[in-house]
Amino acid sequence: MNTYSVVKFTEDNSLEAVPTNWLKKNKCAWSITKNYSTIRKLIERKIIPNEIKYTYFNARLLKTTDSLLKAREMTKKGLTRTDISSYIRQRLSSEDDDDSGTFSHKTKVKNTPGITHISGWSPSPKKNIIISCNIDYGFQKDVLHKLAFIKHELRRVVNNQLELSQRFEYLESKCKDITHYSNSIDNMSSLNYMSDCTLPMDNTIDLQTLNDKISGDSAFRINLTNQLSYIGGKHSKSMIKRIMSKLFTDELLKLYSYSGKKGKDKFSSLAVCSVIFDAVKQNHKFKNVTQNDMEKVVKYVLAQAAFNIKRLE
Repeated sequence: MNTYSVVKFTEDNSLEAVPTNWLKKNKCAWSITKNYSTIRKLIERKIIPNEIKYTYFNARLLKTTDSLLKAREMTKKGLTRTDISSYIRQRLSSEDDDDSGTFSHKTKVKNTPGITHISGWSPSPKKNIIISCNIDYGFQKDVLHKLAFIKHELRRVVNNQLELSQRFEYLESKCKDITHYSNSIDNMSSLNYMSDCTLPMDNTIDLQTLNDKISGDSAFRINLTNQLSYIGGKHSKSMIKRIMSKLFTDELLKLYSYSGKKGKDKFSSLAVCSVIFDAVKQNHKFKNVTQNDMEKVVKYVLAQAAFNIKRLE
C-alpha cells in the first residue's frame, strides 16, 4: 500500500502525515525516538512499525493520498485552520483524480490555542510522553543520588561516633591508670616516710615531725588515713586502741591528755588525732560511730598509758 494518510491524534489534536500502513483501526503508530530527522526518514521510507520501537495512539483518519508531499500540504492547510476536505476537493477537481479519496463528509480541524505549529510537523503525543518520562527519570536519578549521599554521610557520622567512643574509653582508661599510678606513688611516699620513722613513736620530736607532715601534705594525710583504716577491729573501741598502739608508745602517750589538763600537752590539737578519727569512720563497719564515742576511747587510752607502764615495772 503505497499511500499516505493525514491523521489527527485525539490526545493533543495534532495533525501528522504518515504512511497508511501505520494505521490500525482507530490507532496510529508513532516512533519512540525523539530525533526529528529520524522520524521524517521513517515516514518517507514507509517503514513497517513494530511493537518495540513504535507506540500506538488514538487517532482519526482525515484523508488518504498517494503522495507524501500532498499529505504534508494537507497537514499544513489543516494547521493553518483551512478545511482539509475543501482543499482536497479543489485539488481533485483540478487534477481529475478518481473518487476513491473523496471525503464523505466535511471535517473541520481546530488547533489547540496557544500552540505554534511548524509546516509538516506537529507535536506528537509520544514526544510529550517521552519528555515527561525523561523529566521523571531525571528527578528519580537526582533523588537516588541524594539518598545515596545521605546514606554515606550517616555511615560516616556513625563511624565517627564509634571512633570517638573508642577514644574516650581509651582516655578514660589512661586517666584511671594515671590516677592509680599517682596513688601508688603517694602511698609509696607515705610508706617510705613511715618507714623512716620508728613505730611506735616514743618521743615528741618524731610526733611533731609527723604532725607537720600531715598538716602540710594533703596527699600524705589522705594516704595515711587510708592505711590506718585497714587496721580494723571488732568494734570502734578496739580499732582506736590498735591504731594508737601502732603509732605511739605508752611513754609518749603519758605526756598527753585529750584536752591538755593536769599540765599535760593537748592531744586533741594534734593533726594525727583527727587522722585517727577519719580512719575509723572511713571503715565501712564504723561509718556511723559518733565523735563523742571516739573521743571517749582516746581519752581512756591516754589515761591508761601511765598505768600500763607501772604494770610492766
